[in-house]
Amino acid sequence: MHDIVEKLNLAQSELPDFTTVCAWKQQLKMAVWRTLLRLSADLYDVGDVPAIDATGFDRHSASRHYANRTDYTCRSVKTTVLVDCETSTVLDIHCSTKQPHDTHVGWQVSRGISTD
Repeated sequence: MHDIVEKLNLAQSELPDFTTVCAWKQQLKMAVWRTLLRLSADLYDVGDVPAIDATGFDRHSASRHYANRTDYTCRSVKTTVLVDCETSTVLDIHCSTKQPHDTHVGWQVSRGISTD
C-alpha cells in the first residue's frame, strides 16, 4: 500500500479506511465493474492470442464469527479469467458461487471480446 500512496502523492492518513472501501464497492452494480474492466483493458495494445484460466477459492478460512454475523453462506468461489497472452491484460472475468462447467463459462467469457 505504501507504493500506491507514494505514486498518488498522498499521505497514509488521507486514504479511506479499508471497511469504507469495501462497503462502497459492494454498492456498485456489475455493469459498472464490467465498464471499468473494459476501459482499463482498452488502455493496452493487446495481442491476438487470449487465454482462459479457471481456479477455485475455498472460504473455509473465513472466521465463524464473521460468517454468523453477516449471514455468510458462500463456501467457495470459482473464477474464470480471460487474459491477453502478450500483455497479461485481464480482458474479462467471471466469478460464480456455483461450480459451472469450464466449457460453459469459457464460452461466456470469450463471447465478451468476440464483438470487438
